[in-house]
This record gives sequence, structure tokens and C-alpha cells, in this order.
Amino acid sequence: MQHSASAIGALFAAGLSATPSLAQCGSTLGPDLDPPTLAPGDSFGESVRTDGASAIVGAYAADLLGADAGRTWIWRWDGSAWIDRQELVVGSLDATDPNDHFGRSVDVAGEWALVGAYQDDDGGSNRGAAHFFRREASIWTWKQEVTASDGANTDRFGRALAIRGDIAAIGAPFDDDIGLDCGSAYVFRRDGSGTWIEEQKLLPTIDGGANDRFGKAFAVGENCVLVGSSLNSAAVFEGGAAYVWRYDALSSTWIEEARLQPPTPTPEERAGVAVALDGPAGSELAVVGAFDYDANPGDPLAGTGAAYVYRRVAGTWMYEGRLTSSDGVARDGFGWTVAVSGEVILVGSVFADHSGLVDAGAVYVFRRVGGVWTETRKLVSPSPIDADEQLGDSISIAGNRAIFGAHRWTDGKGRVVTGTIEDECVLAVCVADGSGATCPCANDVALGLVAGCRNSLGTGGALTSIGDASVASDTFVLHGAGMPNNSALYIQGTILASASFGDGLRCASGSVIRLGQKSNSGGASAYPTGGELQISLKGACSAGVVRIYQCWYRNSASFCTADTFNLTSALRVVWRP
Repeated sequence: MQHSASAIGALFAAGLSATPSLAQCGSTLGPDLDPPTLAPGDSFGESVRTDGASAIVGAYAADLLGADAGRTWIWRWDGSAWIDRQELVVGSLDATDPNDHFGRSVDVAGEWALVGAYQDDDGGSNRGAAHFFRREASIWTWKQEVTASDGANTDRFGRALAIRGDIAAIGAPFDDDIGLDCGSAYVFRRDGSGTWIEEQKLLPTIDGGANDRFGKAFAVGENCVLVGSSLNSAAVFEGGAAYVWRYDALSSTWIEEARLQPPTPTPEERAGVAVALDGPAGSELAVVGAFDYDANPGDPLAGTGAAYVYRRVAGTWMYEGRLTSSDGVARDGFGWTVAVSGEVILVGSVFADHSGLVDAGAVYVFRRVGGVWTETRKLVSPSPIDADEQLGDSISIAGNRAIFGAHRWTDGKGRVVTGTIEDECVLAVCVADGSGATCPCANDVALGLVAGCRNSLGTGGALTSIGDASVASDTFVLHGAGMPNNSALYIQGTILASASFGDGLRCASGSVIRLGQKSNSGGASAYPTGGELQISLKGACSAGVVRIYQCWYRNSASFCTADTFNLTSALRVVWRP
């Protein structure tokens, strides 16, 4: 079995080894948050948020304090479970009234929690209000009610909100200041005495107009506020947008920094129905949901949904990509909710069907791998699942801890599913379908096909696996398919790259080890077989390390470059103990 010395040698001179990750792998769901006593129609889980240490959940239609008065609870993470459920109760002078919808929006950050009651009538019909609570000696206590300084009837202040540190942002999406139902947002800042004071009212001066619903979705970063405006029609009818505001310390004012909209807006995709923000000041990552995005705008029943990713680089917001679900169908509502933590994005698909259950809902996990946002997992509710429970109607993540609301479960009582979001144990990467790097001579495979660049057979080589990538009980076997019946070489790398190499893409880079040479039969081969050394031993793998696997192979003839070799897609593997 002979190989080009220069071609194969280049595989082993691609770079230096990377520092191994010591992360666990594999996302898990469950159990549900310990629920309070609920009644049909309470909509427990319509709003959820977590900062990793606390989880807060609203049931805006709960009737205990009057029809649709609403209720809210909060839990504490003790290191292994969510415990100590406590109900947040408003002070007697500002008590919750029927139809207030207390808990329609919630958020928590450290020792402060914020709850919206957007149909509160104390200052006028549906003017709205929001309530601050503070944790003192493990007890959450109501501290303050806030309303808009210039609120008007039906503004619905408190319909959406967010809090971080000493900054809170609260929306009034039906405010009429620059057009009927254009909407507005109010920023509050906590002073040294612990009092929250209205600092500035935000209005969408860049292409804002009537019926925009500016202020219906929020995310707050470090001196940065992201505001959704899902019905904005500046580009196309109800195409939607999101606005970034940043605090300028020199002028002590909030300045409208950018307007984020889809790169090619389509009518009624409603970008900005949900927004999320994470990252250090000046280098934030923003996610904007567009639940009615049409992959085929000519189809009136399309609308599978999308989420758009933007990153701030050197003072400019850069578009990074559009996320869609791998199995989406019309009216799934993908993008109804979004959440982000680090390089992980969650997207709710609230109307997705599952196992024959209509509108059961789902949540998709995306991870940035090798510079490409990759769908890594679809999460559905643990049993018992109901049709129309709508998992993903609200979602939140902090670190690796996540919570998901399904507010219509069991006749609308609602449930909240907890989750741990970890790196995938085995993840297909280096897929040459045009979603990432381009193949050397436009020999990409069809979009959605998990394979490497097309070869002399007109197919793409694909790498899959079976068995367990466990150091203690290694049964892990690599399988290559879709290749000509020629020689093949299975390799392990320490760095995920993406560089043109022969007719394909080399993705297993860094410190590269030759695992084994094979002869393909029926276009396929495997390693290890027949008593060959286990991969963990041959590759000197230890628990927690991340390794990249790929198969180099000979084409039957010169295909699209002068070289006569190609590579399969790759696998990114986290080795378990």
C-alpha cells in the first residue's frame, strides 16, 4: 500500500497541539422544576430566566389572587439541584390585582429579581408596572414597584424586561410616542441606596415607526441593551429588527449604536420577536429570533423560522450567520425564543411536532465549532409529553444550566424542564455542504448532506462511528464510506481546522497521529478491526481531551485538482473517563 510522501507528510505538519478540554460531554434533560400547586390555564412556564444560581418562573394567568392576576416563583441552585422554591409576593400597597398578568415577564441577576405586570391598571388602563425583589439572608423580599414616568393607557409597560448588575430595561411595546404602537423602552439604574431610578427612555430613531412593537423583547449586557422590534417595516413589511443601545459614560446617556436586521429581509419574518446577548463589553454576541422566516418565500405555508447571529468586532456589529433547524417544517416557530451563553445558542421551536404530538415543541442547541455554528442536539420534553405543550415557549441558559418552559402542558397548567447543556461526545464536523468552508474546486456536496467534498465517484466521503469513546471501556470504531476502492488512512488530530488539501478539506490538524491504513471495499472501511489497537491507546487519549478524526483516501483518478486524494468529513470527539 503506497501513498504520496508529500501529501501524507503534510498531514503531520499542520500545527502545534492544543490544550485539551476537560469538559464533560452530552446534554441531558430533567427533572422538571418542583412545581407549585397549579390549576388548568395558569400558564406556568410562560416566562423563565436563570442566572445559574437562581431560576425564576412566571405563571401570568394564575387566578389565586384574582382572574389572571398572575404569580411568580424562584428557586436556588444548591450545586446539584434546584431547591427552596419561594413565591414572590408584591407588597400590600401595590398588591397584585385581577388581570395584571404578574409574571408575564421575569428576570433574575444575583440578589435582584424583576417581574413585569404589563396589564396593571393602577395608573390607568393597561399602563403596566414592574416589581423589584431582593434576596436578603436567603429570603426574597419585594422592594419597589416602578412605572413609566410618562406612561399612558394601553402602553403595557412591563411586557418584556431584563436586568443585569445595576441596570434594568423595561419595555412598553404599545407606546405611541413616534407612531401608534411603535413602542419604547425604559432604562432604570440602581443607586447607592438600592433604589431603582428611571434613567432614560429609548425610542427607535433609526427607521422606527408605527406598529413596530419596539420593546417586546430585551437582553441586557454590560452597559449595553438589545431591544427587539419584531414588526418593524423599514426594510420590508414586518421584516423586523433589533436595536443596540450603549451607555456613553462621557455624556451619561444611552446612544443608539446599531440596528440589526436580516442581511436579506423577507416580509413577515418578524426578526426581533426574541433577542439574546452575551459576552464581554465591546465584544458581545447577539442573537435575534425570526420565527416566521420563510426558506421559500413563495410558499405561503412556509415559515419554518430562523435565528440570526451578530458579533461586535472592533466597534462594528458583524453578521455571523443564520441558524435554521435541520428538520424544520412549515409553522414550527423556530426562533420564537433564543438564548445564548458563551459559544452556545439555544433556539426554541415552539410549534414543532414530536412523535406524532402536534405543537409539542422543541429546543435546538447550536455550538460554534471550528468557526461554524453547528446544530448539535434537538431537545424535547421528557415523558410525559403532551400535544400542544409548546416546549421552548420560554428558554434561558447560564453556563451549562438551562431551563425550558412548556406553558400549555396538561391543560395549560404548564411545566418547566431543567437541562444541562454540555459539549457533544461525538459531533460531525468538516461537513462540505457549503455551510462552512468551500471545497477546493466548488465540489461541495448537497446542502444538509453530512459528507466531505465530492470525489471521483461523484459522492462525498463520510466518517461515522459506533461504540463508546471511553478511556476505561473503549469500544469506539471509526467507519468511512462513500470512497473509491483504494487506499485509506485514518488519522487523529488535536486541532479542528479547515484548509484545502487535495480535492478536499483537511480538518484533523495540530499534532496528527496515523491510526491505521486500510483498503476500502465497497467504498468503505473501518478502524480498528481484527485485533487492532484501540483508538484511545493508539491515540494516547485521556479522559476529557478533545480529538478530531478524519479519513484520507485515494481518488480513482485525478478529479478536480492535480492531486489524486480527498478526505472524508470529520468527527470531533470528547473522550469520557
